[in-house]
Amino acid sequence: MCVFLILSLAACRLSEREVETGIEPEVLEAEEEEGPHEDTDRPPAIEISIWDCLDAKERMALMDSVEEFTEKNPGTNIGVRHIRSEEELLDQFEAASLAGSGPDIAIVDLASVQRMAESNVIKEITDVQYNRFWDGLTEISEHNGRKYMVPFRVTDFLVFYYNKDFVERAPRDFESLVEYCLEESSSDDPGYGFVLNHNEPDWIIPFIGGYSTWVIDYSNYSLSLDTRAMENTLEFLLMLYDSSEPIIEDMHYEEMDTLFKSGDIHMIINSFRVRDQYLEEGINLGTSIIPQVYGEGKNPTPLISGVGLILNSNSFGEEERVAKDFIEFILSTEQQVEWTKKTNTMPAVVAASEDNYFKNNDILSNVLRQAEISRGIPPENIMRVLRDSIRINVPRVISGELDVDEAAKKIQDDALRLRSGNVTIEALREELLQ
Repeated sequence: MCVFLILSLAACRLSEREVETGIEPEVLEAEEEEGPHEDTDRPPAIEISIWDCLDAKERMALMDSVEEFTEKNPGTNIGVRHIRSEEELLDQFEAASLAGSGPDIAIVDLASVQRMAESNVIKEITDVQYNRFWDGLTEISEHNGRKYMVPFRVTDFLVFYYNKDFVERAPRDFESLVEYCLEESSSDDPGYGFVLNHNEPDWIIPFIGGYSTWVIDYSNYSLSLDTRAMENTLEFLLMLYDSSEPIIEDMHYEEMDTLFKSGDIHMIINSFRVRDQYLEEGINLGTSIIPQVYGEGKNPTPLISGVGLILNSNSFGEEERVAKDFIEFILSTEQQVEWTKKTNTMPAVVAASEDNYFKNNDILSNVLRQAEISRGIPPENIMRVLRDSIRINVPRVISGELDVDEAAKKIQDDALRLRSGNVTIEALREELLQ
């Protein structure tokens, strides 16, 4: 009887199971066996993450690139996290990486390479050909002779603008430019031929490069300001702003920019990022590399800045492979062109300049000619002392208070004192008043 009761109970339970599923017991057992085999055969998706602090247009371009990459690479997922500021991103990246986590890739300012390399939170880049990038970007992608960043986009450098309604073609050198300014000043036209923003050091430093010396050694960040190139630059500025008969006017940036937009200045040096503003003002705009420096036959070398990609020291295996594949993807000419269309940045990859999008646009192609002869902007702590020292001493040369050789020594000395922390910029200003 016990055996009979057990068999009856089992039959009832089997009957209940058939009612609940509506599937024959044999079919159900077969599906249960096949299910795990299907899941096991499908490899899990490889997931990587990217952190950025890009502006709105650049974030949209990044999301488009991520979407296109994952569509072309099934089985990969990329998560993107936006962080409000560069400083916050660097702080969080360092903390996460030191704790053994963090994103596989971060998009950061190239000038951050010193900090991130010294923190030992990013990988040395050993399998990327750096001759594909503008030289100025390559200069600031390394620390102590090792590459730690992959240049991705150019974010700023100075370029020469001119109004074609007045200037048929850009002058080849500053001798020609000065001649034009002298002719313009003797005419009845109330406008200015050319105005240089000498109040801002970033407009002065390029001329030092034009006189065949540079302000910094990128291998050790040592400063080189007490040079003949600095003296030549100061002599050039003194000629332009001679107090008895100035060739060009002393003018601050905002006024200079406004007068160029109104057509009252014919030639100007400014960031490549403002070109669309000038076009929107209806200017018959031309762009060019900055003319050769006075008496030298070499073009100035503006400071070039950009963003690059870093690899977390914790990224390994398949995640690292996918991260590197994504980096190669967005370095392609197609992606570099698309980012130019969608953002106010320029390609970091030289080959992209050969695309018809640039070759058929005189404004953009000339802008990229300037990128070719630009120099990498040093880290912010270095730039701060360079700017402060130049800004405080150049006006003393123009006013006649300092001779050019004396000023070159003073610029070097003040920069070293500021860098060491032995003096503050406020203290230097106080010294001038004594």
